[in-house]
Amino acid sequence: ILNKLNNFSNILYVDSFIYFKLSFLKKKWNELIDLANDNSIYLSTEETFNELIKFLISNLENRIGAVNIFSKENCYFLCDSKGEVIDDFLFDKKCIYDDKNLLTNLIALNPEKIIVHTSNNLKDTLLKNLYEYFSNRVEICK
Repeated sequence: ILNKLNNFSNILYVDSFIYFKLSFLKKKWNELIDLANDNSIYLSTEETFNELIKFLISNLENRIGAVNIFSKENCYFLCDSKGEVIDDFLFDKKCIYDDKNLLTNLIALNPEKIIVHTSNNLKDTLLKNLYEYFSNRVEICK
């Protein structure tokens, strides 16, 4: 079996395939490295951190069309466009208890649209961060 797999690997030209498919990603990572190196003095500031997060988000592919965020009793639920709780391999909890985990999960899903359903119980800082990171993808429903 190993003999056959080695021959199969040579026939597919795996190295060339990886080089061509990942060259774009390598270029983006080099941009990020240059940005970090050029601004290493400022990396401890919140503004630079936010710029790096926005850069990351803008270079990720969307994994889902729309995410609805519902909050209830200090817990956030991420639902799909049908209103069903998203069960994704990237996060293991259906209920998210803090803002950082919510933002992390949204970055992992990188939705095309974020619909926040609120009755004014969301924190202002969370809404500010959502708008800052995802800009025109955020919609508020009251």
